Amino acid sequence: MQQRRKRRPKSPPTGIWRTPTGRVVTGVAVLTLLAIGIGVFHGARQETPAERPVASVTIGEPSRQLPPPPQTPPPRTVKPLSFDPGARVPETQAWLKNAVAAAVPDGRPMIAVVIDDVGLDRPRSRRAVALPAPVTIALMAYADDARAQAAVIRRYGHELIVHLPMEPKNGNENPGPNALLSGLSEAEFARRLEWNLTQFAGYVGVNNHMGSKLTSDPAALAPVMAALKQRGLMFLDSRTTGETQALAMARRYGVPAVERNVFIDHDTSPIAVRTALVRVEDLARQNGFAIAIGHPKDVTLDALEEWLPEVKLRGYAIVPLTAIARHIASEG
Repeated sequence: MQQRRKRRPKSPPTGIWRTPTGRVVTGVAVLTLLAIGIGVFHGARQETPAERPVASVTIGEPSRQLPPPPQTPPPRTVKPLSFDPGARVPETQAWLKNAVAAAVPDGRPMIAVVIDDVGLDRPRSRRAVALPAPVTIALMAYADDARAQAAVIRRYGHELIVHLPMEPKNGNENPGPNALLSGLSEAEFARRLEWNLTQFAGYVGVNNHMGSKLTSDPAALAPVMAALKQRGLMFLDSRTTGETQALAMARRYGVPAVERNVFIDHDTSPIAVRTALVRVEDLARQNGFAIAIGHPKDVTLDALEEWLPEVKLRGYAIVPLTAIARHIASEG
């Protein structure tokens, strides 16, 4: 009978990885290394946001720059008013000569957005100029480098008006240097008006900065309207008072004129600003057009940067101020 061969006893484990405990530890370590490797792999695939391009044209200090203007700025229109298609545009009609061209599809409600007080607060003024064109920029005549700022505004495709400082009813409010005041002599009033109208070029008209007292005084408005008529400019009544006589005086002197419908940021809470923009849409839909005035404030600019692209998708046309003035002139 064949004798069974005795089995040799197994050698005890010589490394910790060969023990049950060691095998568990080793497995955990392997899984940890795999997890780290996967994390590194995915982390390497994440992209960083592209930086926003900047332009070489600045308003203010060179280190704070604007995004680049459109590659092909909108052409300046010299088309005559629709009710006189055969007429040649006189050179004196600056409100037509300097207007920004605007094509409005038939039946689309028009909205003109005007930004007042531009030129003093440089960072916020830059944000206003960077808004999608065409908005209308009311540049302060006494802003530093007003002529250079005006050139940049026009380069970015916006329409330009002079924000003309006028006397408020509240004597504690300061409308700024060279403001038009009802108590001035005729010569000083004329000097200040001339100064305000010659600080930069390329604008289509003016609107009042403050002015609740002056715009309610027909005698004080008369030399303003005479000067606008002579220069071929238009007037936007900001309607800082319910007693304004500006539109009536403009019509008396044959000056093209429009008036503000909504102040976007009379109340500067975010919800109030967005509610005002809804009001703008409602009025444009009801009347065919609306004129909104805002200011270079963060809350206003935040809302407009979001709203301007969206309102176009809802069927509205954002137009320069002269487009609405043309519309009113052709209807009247």
